Amino acid sequence: MIRNSHAWAMACLAVLATALPLAAEGASRSQAGRSDDPPGRFPFGSALTLGLVAGYTLTPDYRTGFLGINHVGTVTDDGSTVLGLPPLVAHNVSRASYLRPFPSRPLLGIFAETELTYRVSLQASVLLRQLVEATDTIWTEPSQRRYSGSGLRFYYADFDRSWRQPKDIWEIPVLLKYRFGALEGKAARVRPFVGAGPAFWIETKRFPHKRVHDPHHGVVAAIGFDAHWRKWTLSPQASYTRWATDADPHLSKNQVQITIGFSF
Repeated sequence: MIRNSHAWAMACLAVLATALPLAAEGASRSQAGRSDDPPGRFPFGSALTLGLVAGYTLTPDYRTGFLGINHVGTVTDDGSTVLGLPPLVAHNVSRASYLRPFPSRPLLGIFAETELTYRVSLQASVLLRQLVEATDTIWTEPSQRRYSGSGLRFYYADFDRSWRQPKDIWEIPVLLKYRFGALEGKAARVRPFVGAGPAFWIETKRFPHKRVHDPHHGVVAAIGFDAHWRKWTLSPQASYTRWATDADPHLSKNQVQITIGFSF
């Protein structure tokens, strides 16, 4: 936890160390009359944009990996004459568990963005999404009651992949963005951008006994564009996040997301 707190502080200092010189440069150029800002625009946070963001994580949250072997012992089942399932007594039963990748779920959130100069801005987003952990369990003896939809019968199996554990998390990417020149179209005005900065996530419900210890941290890079149409601005974006794995070694280090922001 201490190491994560240090990483959080260092990442915030890195953003400030990059943003403040740019802001100071924009302010000095404006005062000197040599600013590239268009009329009516001023540097260093004069404009604040709030909006909504939605998207999807393209990569699995967890990597395939071995979790461990547990000794269960003796398993008994009375069976069922109605279902045609005979009684069962299995001795020395053990089970091995494995993580398997599982598709991610959509994300929703809000963002706030402030201009530092005409081309440089600072954006922070708060995204609500789920980490989905899925496991395969292999039993040394057929001892788990299962239902066959094709055969319309119950049977004893030695394999199970029906268990999942979603975790609701707040994901917080902070981007220092640089915008290129505007491209004027017939229907909209488009400004491409690139961005980079720190990223963090924390669980919405904290349980000390769980395997994941937050806050989790990483580095994010993004590319996209702003499309201005009338009073609306749409901001499609693709981002790549490289997460640290000190919180949980089973979490995937690499995350790719596509999002779109809505503001006016």
